[in-house]
Amino acid sequence: MDFSWRAWLATAFALFACAWVSERACARDGDVVLPFGARLVIPPSGSFYPLGVCVDSANRVLLSGYRYVDPAPPGGKDYFAARLLPNGAADPDFGTAGQVQIPFDVAGGNDDIGTRCAMQGDKPVITGTVETTPAGFDFGLLRLDEDGTPDDGFGIDGELTVAIDDGGSTDLAVAILVQPDQKIVVAGEAYTATGNLAAVARLMPDGARDNAFDLDGRVSIAFAPGDPAEASFAESVTEDSLGRIIVAGASAHDFAIARLTPDGALDPTFNGSGTTTVAFDLAGDGIDQAEGVLAQSDGKIVAAGYACSGGTPGCSTEDVALVRLNADGSLDASFGQGGRRVISLDRGGSNVDRAYAILQQPDGKLLVIGTVTTSDTDADAFVLRLRADGSLDPGFGTNGVAIHGNDGFGDLADIPLSAVLLASGEIVIGGIAQFGAPPATYGFAMRIASGDDIFTDGLDPPL
Repeated sequence: MDFSWRAWLATAFALFACAWVSERACARDGDVVLPFGARLVIPPSGSFYPLGVCVDSANRVLLSGYRYVDPAPPGGKDYFAARLLPNGAADPDFGTAGQVQIPFDVAGGNDDIGTRCAMQGDKPVITGTVETTPAGFDFGLLRLDEDGTPDDGFGIDGELTVAIDDGGSTDLAVAILVQPDQKIVVAGEAYTATGNLAAVARLMPDGARDNAFDLDGRVSIAFAPGDPAEASFAESVTEDSLGRIIVAGASAHDFAIARLTPDGALDPTFNGSGTTTVAFDLAGDGIDQAEGVLAQSDGKIVAAGYACSGGTPGCSTEDVALVRLNADGSLDASFGQGGRRVISLDRGGSNVDRAYAILQQPDGKLLVIGTVTTSDTDADAFVLRLRADGSLDPGFGTNGVAIHGNDGFGDLADIPLSAVLLASGEIVIGGIAQFGAPPATYGFAMRIASGDDIFTDGLDPPL
């Protein structure tokens, strides 16, 4: 141990800074960061189902999703968003008391389900699914101005829809990416007459379809072509340093990943076909599903989700599951066990552990965000930090695991569905918090420390 005066002075300074700077808090990696802490977002009435979180250059946190038009089902649904200031308070300059509710109501349809968001400059773009005909759905995108009003420079009054199949498929969008040139990539699934396919659309910055992407701005993907019972869907999207688009989801109960060239074609340098599937099969042919994906700077791809680990009937227990692929689509043997990594948190109840998002720190360490059951009636948010080889990082939380809930508010479940990494190394997570019986559903956001900067004043921009 270093007992030099330099080490003593550094420690003393850190302690002094933490106590002296009133608006800044010191937090160990894995701790909730104050003053933001854990924040609930409750609409004026009814429930809020946030699936997305994004952060603007002023470090304001936006939660995106949907809420029922009526206080409870079976009313229709509208896009809904809430914005929080860097200290966690509702932003009075956004909508009404920090919240906006936007209907599409295309052709009389009233089921408009907002999902995730991304920042285009300082304007949030929210993707989702819009009812365009009775029982027919298309991708729906909404762009807001900074004050929360629809941006009339995007689509029609800030709204637009994209049909993946002009023949009338049902299209569900759940993931969004804004590229460096401000083009927008949206991913999800399309229910067609021949089966379910993963679907990707790319739009110009103003919302027009990008015809340089697969000729008409739209592409459908079968992760395992030739299987007549195939059901493919995408849950996440990202791009690598070469501008290739990567989507991850599931196919026939396995992790599924595809890589597209910048013009929208399946990339033949990735597994020879542009697609690959990875099975965990911890409990026979159980459900294994990727929920989040990232591209490393070296071209490797990491997907995170969950794998069925047992239970009857069906799959009643699940573990966090990750896979890392080399740039050519092969499994990376230097990660976990032959490219796969399974983590059992097993904190109680039904032992359902699911990862929904994955991030990478500048030092190469991975952050995995999800939910863990802690009893038969409770689930909390977790963040794991992994070293490059997939092992848990003992310098984060407790042996690499940080678990946080909103139990002070009396909630039953915290399900973080999205996350953003800030330049400070802090993580902003957001998702669903459920309360009561029958459960009411609200939004929550939380800031968690994961960097070397002892100052956490909320002024660090997103990476």
